[in-house]
Amino acid sequence: MISSIIFYDYEWQNIYLFLCGPLSLFILIYSIFEKNNKKKYFLFFLSAILTILFILTAKKTAKIQFSYYKNKLFLLEEIEKQIPIIIQKEKKPAILYFYADWCHSCKDLEERLTRKEIGELIQNGWIIIKIDVTNYDKYKDYLLENYGVYGIPALSFYDKEGKLIKPFTMIGAEIPLKTLISILRQFGVFERPI
Repeated sequence: MISSIIFYDYEWQNIYLFLCGPLSLFILIYSIFEKNNKKKYFLFFLSAILTILFILTAKKTAKIQFSYYKNKLFLLEEIEKQIPIIIQKEKKPAILYFYADWCHSCKDLEERLTRKEIGELIQNGWIIIKIDVTNYDKYKDYLLENYGVYGIPALSFYDKEGKLIKPFTMIGAEIPLKTLISILRQFGVFERPI
């Protein structure tokens, strides 16, 4: 569920369970400066309970590893004309993932794409093609004009007919997950309904 909180590869089901951690730390620090021993011990005990709740409700985030098309990194000029042919052959829509070696945000985006609910949708209903735009200056005008991409990382979507869905192009690592899931569900081709 997207309403969960993810922090350093751990997930809490809601904001209240996540906030037990910072709150317990705040109460612990406050209890150190408390003069009244009874109150001090109560605050220390409360902090311990909140810490235990924080730790016990944290779960390691589920990840789905999917493979890129042909497990390869393509240059834009070598794959662009083939995209409609690939879509027709695979009978699935495509995601173009614009990537660069020097892009630190690309790693963050890849991390988000492997989250269970997103990774499963990509794995089951999409072809994902990783495109190397490390030499971004060479491609930036072309990407902006043809894909609406003005920075990287970026995701562009092709529907199952091989047409670019330009209004849904997503830029950056902090893409809205609910919107991404909606696009993946709306345009994806799945063997059984989700």
